[in-house]
Amino acid sequence: MPVIDPNEVVGVRRALGRQLARYRQAAGLNQHQLAPHTHYGRSTVANVEIGRQNVPRGFWERADAVLGAGGKLLQSYDQLQTLVARQRWEVLAALSSLSSYLVSAQLTETGKRLTPFVDSHIVASCLEKLREVARAREPFHQWLATEEPTS
Repeated sequence: MPVIDPNEVVGVRRALGRQLARYRQAAGLNQHQLAPHTHYGRSTVANVEIGRQNVPRGFWERADAVLGAGGKLLQSYDQLQTLVARQRWEVLAALSSLSSYLVSAQLTETGKRLTPFVDSHIVASCLEKLREVARAREPFHQWLATEEPTS
């Protein structure tokens, strides 16, 4: 399974926002009119439409119903959440690998045990995942709270 590029998640989130805007416009509603139906303010609707803000599934359920999207907004939201969950698990796997490597390296330094050969590309991959975490705009504890994705 290929590694998920963080820009892919951003692109999918923006596409979902554009999809919301199209359904809203087709329903003849402006952002002010849609907002009360979603239980959020107009600025939240605007931020969601440009992919700047995440909102929970309840927002999408209400928007899908009021805009007559027939489940398409929910389906797109669920696909985004699957992508986000896969990315989070990649980060956690990289952190786990890096942690194991560092513990192993420390034990070798102290002479307590021999370290198996670790290819430099594994360490580079782990470090890149750490950089992705650093660039993420969500608090790290939210990453840890994600359940393992299903294929």
